[in-house]
Amino acid sequence: MDEDGQSSSTSTTPNSTSSYEYSHEPYEEFQNKVISLAYHLDDIDDVDLQRTRGGSYNRVVIAKLWQGDRNVTGVFRIPRFPNIGDGSETDATRRIDSEIQDQAAVLQFLASRDIPAPKLLAFDASAANAIGSPFVFQEYSIGKSLESVYGDMSLQEKLSIVDSLLGFLLSAEQIQFPSIGTLKATRSPNSAVKGSYVYEPAHAQLELEVRAFEVGTDSQSNHQTSSTSTLELLSELLDARRRSGVMVSMWRRLGAILTEMQAMDVFRPRNGTPRHSTASILYHWDLEPRNILVKPRQEMDGGNGKETYQWEIDKVIDWDRVLAVPAVLARKPPIWLWDFSSNSEHPSIASDFDGDVDQLTPSRYDTGSGRLSPSDQEIRQHFEDNLVIGLSNLYPGYSREEYLEDTYGKGRWIRRLARFAIHGLSDSQDWKRFNEFDKEWSSYTPHILGSNQ
Repeated sequence: MDEDGQSSSTSTTPNSTSSYEYSHEPYEEFQNKVISLAYHLDDIDDVDLQRTRGGSYNRVVIAKLWQGDRNVTGVFRIPRFPNIGDGSETDATRRIDSEIQDQAAVLQFLASRDIPAPKLLAFDASAANAIGSPFVFQEYSIGKSLESVYGDMSLQEKLSIVDSLLGFLLSAEQIQFPSIGTLKATRSPNSAVKGSYVYEPAHAQLELEVRAFEVGTDSQSNHQTSSTSTLELLSELLDARRRSGVMVSMWRRLGAILTEMQAMDVFRPRNGTPRHSTASILYHWDLEPRNILVKPRQEMDGGNGKETYQWEIDKVIDWDRVLAVPAVLARKPPIWLWDFSSNSEHPSIASDFDGDVDQLTPSRYDTGSGRLSPSDQEIRQHFEDNLVIGLSNLYPGYSREEYLEDTYGKGRWIRRLARFAIHGLSDSQDWKRFNEFDKEWSSYTPHILGSNQ
């Protein structure tokens, strides 16, 4: 179950809900406020709610709204812990949940691009509404979570998912930006705080910008990056983290590794010149099956005239904190396409890879490794061959060797270092990840550093 309520399962048992886990108002009381909110979104005649389980960050309610003979179904995403003041602040911006504005701005931006994201129906970044909380109301998808159906698909059905995912990735590759960072709503005194687009043409448009990555150097200030290349970005971030005075020895070590990488031409493109004319591309950093909703597509088989069903992506959800990054940082391979299993079900998945595929040994899926079935190998080959074809259309001369270098070779080391530089360390698992990275880098060989494919 994803946190956007895209599931057929509902819950009506009070002690199975988040009311107890998160100390929230019981749904039986909360639903009346949601109904009131829905009526105020537009000239609505009737409202029907469907209760569903949310995620760790959002409370979720599905709502069907009627206006005459028209109706629309959407999903309310209501933050469990909104980043909003209590009303006592003198600074009005503290009474606005800027993350809600960011989500709304991103969905508005994507609506005019060839990206299957939910349509924004309404938003309010303030608490001045019937539920007393910021929210986003977005289009509901009839699609099923890919996580729930992919394992039971035939090979041909899985290949149709691969083709649909390739279309998504190549569309995202073409949405480019002149700088690197996180996509955010532009902050200004005139920025829209709320808007409703349920039945009316879109208004209250929010401007979108790329906000540079920030590193806190003390309680009063932040360092904001200005780099437009991967090497400059990582150097600037690591230097800022070292100057913060926290975990200095670790940041110095990572800085030394960066210097070693530069000396070994890790950041040098395989052909000697950059393929990309812009600093960054659109990157959905959590493009996992749980965030991909799919639907069947009916087709005619030209060979026998029979109807066949393939699958395609209907919507990609969870666009929180979407990034604009250099292409190499977006080349993490979607191994779930050819190894769709949990750690306990499949020995090919390392028990300690912590959801980060860049920690997996690059050669683990090589032909002859015995880790994948012939069908799974075909899926991987189909994905890689067609992605290279698509990228070569965008970047003339782009080769399979370059893709393998970006994905399994030099790019893998760059992404592992970038994770620390961009996100820092927040828990013991991060320390474990750092120690493993340091150990592996220190003992690398040219075979490991190369694509070894």
